[in-house]
Amino acid sequence: MNYMIINGGAYLGAVASPLKLTVRVPALQGTTAAPITVTARAFAASAYGALSDFAFTPYNTLTDTDRTALMDPATLMVTGIGTQDTNDGWSRAYVTSTVPQGRNIGVPDSPYRGARYAEVRVRLPQLPQGVQPQISAVMVERQTALNLLNHDAAYQLVSCCYTGSKCDVVLSGEQVMVGARSLKCVVTDTSGSGWLGPVPTLAALAPIKANSPTLSISGSVATPAAEQFVLKASFYDATRTLIGTQDSSMFATRGAFEWAAQSFTVRPPAAAVYASVVPSLQPSATLVTGTAFFVDALGIRYQSLRSVPPAMPGYRAARHMYIDLKANRVNLARNPSLTDNAPVCWLSHTPGSASTPAPVRSYAGRTRPGAAEYTATATVTTAFPDGTRIGLGSTVSHQSSATPLEIINLGQRHILSAYISEQAANTVPVRMFVEITENVPGKGIVRTVYRGESTAEVRAANPQRVEGGWVRISLAFTPPPGTNRWVSAWVGPDPSAFVSGATSSFFLDDVLLEEGSTLLPYFDGGNHHPDYLWENGDSSEHTRSHFYRERRTLQRRLAQAVGDHIELGTPYDLRYATPPRPLPQEPLPVQAGISR
Repeated sequence: MNYMIINGGAYLGAVASPLKLTVRVPALQGTTAAPITVTARAFAASAYGALSDFAFTPYNTLTDTDRTALMDPATLMVTGIGTQDTNDGWSRAYVTSTVPQGRNIGVPDSPYRGARYAEVRVRLPQLPQGVQPQISAVMVERQTALNLLNHDAAYQLVSCCYTGSKCDVVLSGEQVMVGARSLKCVVTDTSGSGWLGPVPTLAALAPIKANSPTLSISGSVATPAAEQFVLKASFYDATRTLIGTQDSSMFATRGAFEWAAQSFTVRPPAAAVYASVVPSLQPSATLVTGTAFFVDALGIRYQSLRSVPPAMPGYRAARHMYIDLKANRVNLARNPSLTDNAPVCWLSHTPGSASTPAPVRSYAGRTRPGAAEYTATATVTTAFPDGTRIGLGSTVSHQSSATPLEIINLGQRHILSAYISEQAANTVPVRMFVEITENVPGKGIVRTVYRGESTAEVRAANPQRVEGGWVRISLAFTPPPGTNRWVSAWVGPDPSAFVSGATSSFFLDDVLLEEGSTLLPYFDGGNHHPDYLWENGDSSEHTRSHFYRERRTLQRRLAQAVGDHIELGTPYDLRYATPPRPLPQEPLPVQAGISR
């Protein structure tokens, strides 16, 4: 006997003895307050004989090596089994069964433990040596269907809840579908065409809601020879007076005491507050007194609020859920600490010359090696216009990978900051500028430039933001809402001061751009701490940085909450440092005049 875990699909090495395929379904692990209904469906090759012994088996232990099937017969029930969709040598078999609930999952008086694992088992007997059947597309689904009948009325657990019409009815262990007993019915009268079978007593009535939604009625019968049955659903008012019945379509048993299951849906009368179900044998010419048949696994369940039951769905791949976690803070600047000599999307701007990539000096840096350097001396005597880029500036691009700064929420307040280290040759303060470019109807491309703090102003008004030779300058701004905008920035001298031999010489490091109006401590994903992450784990640092306060502690708590509230068996990934929602992109604007 061979066992193999199903993983999407599998080839099984056939042997002379019957072949069994087993898969553990860990989806059942966990705790629930009500029974779970699981449907397992599989595709299997049938070229070498019919599929047989297709079963869904629950287990109640947590380890693979010590599993025992202590199944509660009061909550385990097969409601349907069959084969359909035969096509190109493949047959789709299915079985539907409720999962044992047990005393540790909401039934304190049950002597059984609830199921935590399940196996889907397929046996293909009498296969020739060397044949490799294919088993694929195994699917287990949950349904919410609680049996409204009490344990004894549904599964003959302890006491008999039925009398007989034209038959004697007792509890028996001779032929059992689930649990330890079934209902044995011995025929005593074959005359006429009336009801032949068990008759419900008051103990076999299930309470239902007034104006009840559609009910699913089910039951199973085993007979020594093929016979014809219907399931008979009966409905009663508040005084337990019979007010109506409805029968299922005719179904046939297979004989040899093989169990045959039948189910159908019915909408109860509006006044019905109780319901029952029993099988009724249709007398035939070959039926004789003394014939015994067995009844088990009777069920009354709320089907759904829909009047037409949904069709059996086709195969679907296993569900997988991703939980994108929102960071406490996101640094929207890429490569904010300028740690390498690769292109960093910062340019050196000097009037009268072409812009060039900003050089990165590994010997400089506020906390880590790497800082952008700028050095230039003015050679003109006439001041440059406002908005002239002088110093180190970010590129402007509609390609996110080529833009160090960006806006992700138009109309929201943002704050940009950076650390500046002025060198000995520097003669003018370094100021921060932000430029927003937009396409204004009727005006075309318009640039709006915001002036931020200078190093001199910070030293005078905010000495706490001076760290040795580094000064932190900032600028808070709100990009106008309504259309796409592009944001860029630069740091350097005021254009009006960069004249007559003035020298601007400084290092730029630790750039922070985030939503809000409060200047918070600088961070990036390079911190050696689990709370700080690069976006998508990009080790090149050319990406945004995310900060999760107490990430490890909150991750454990979230995993517990997910396990308690998300549907059992749904695999999930907690995804940190995922990109913010992208904005629709427009073509790169052409710079034009300045508006203030």
